[in-house]
Amino acid sequence: MASEEFKRRISLILGIFNMKKETVLTHTTSYEDNLMERLKDPELAQAYLEAALESYEADYDTEALLLAPRDVAKAQGIGKLSEQKDISCQHLYE
Repeated sequence: MASEEFKRRISLILGIFNMKKETVLTHTTSYEDNLMERLKDPELAQAYLEAALESYEADYDTEALLLAPRDVAKAQGIGKLSEQKDISCQHLYE
């Protein structure tokens, strides 16, 4: 389970602090859709990855460390990433 610190940082990055859950759900499609849209921005993707790494360094939260790169790759497009890095999509999914 992702650490509370990681969740807090992600909430701040996504700009959904100080809102009730019902308000957020009314004005957004879903957490994952919103996350994927925001992670298309390279600066937000970098901040997301840094938060996951810091969370791991603080409490060895491996879930956040493993999910963050997958989320960024998914948001930025696995195929696009593999073309840029000259590796196969199959290796990125593993």
